[in-house]
Amino acid sequence: MRTSDKDEISQEEVEETFAYWLSTTKEKYYPVAYDVKVYLENQATLGNRPTEVDIFVEAEKALFGQAVYATVGSVAVALTQIKSPLEKLLNETTPGRITKGRTTQYVKSGTYDNTVQDFNSLNPSNVKPIETRWGAGQTGTLSDGRNITARPGSTFGTPTLEIRNTTNGRGIEIRYGK
Repeated sequence: MRTSDKDEISQEEVEETFAYWLSTTKEKYYPVAYDVKVYLENQATLGNRPTEVDIFVEAEKALFGQAVYATVGSVAVALTQIKSPLEKLLNETTPGRITKGRTTQYVKSGTYDNTVQDFNSLNPSNVKPIETRWGAGQTGTLSDGRNITARPGSTFGTPTLEIRNTTNGRGIEIRYGK
């Protein structure tokens, strides 16, 4: 099932989604699958393509009635607005210098202690101490597989938090300073 809202939903996709909902619900919940089908057909008539969250909300509405719909809808909207810890961290930075390579740089005020706090806020696993030419730092692995390193210095002289994708070499560096 596609989740884009850029083009119209086809009758074939309506039937496919109906079959899916029917297969995942017990026979007594057939009305849920049927209500989802009607919802999709109505959206197709309007030229809309609902997302999976929209379909889920419609199914919950059919199953539990209108009273729960507002709560489920609010939760669905809230879920789409949750930012990852890295997104929150990057929102606290300003763009840094443009590089020629595969690294995007950001600047944030703070000291090496702030660098370590931000490192820890991203909950890396396999954290190990490392020794750099600027002093002791630490490295670990983020939940998405990227490496993260906090070091007390850099060629620019400032503490740095580096996040690097090991497969393509792309990275993010946050330079801390005043």
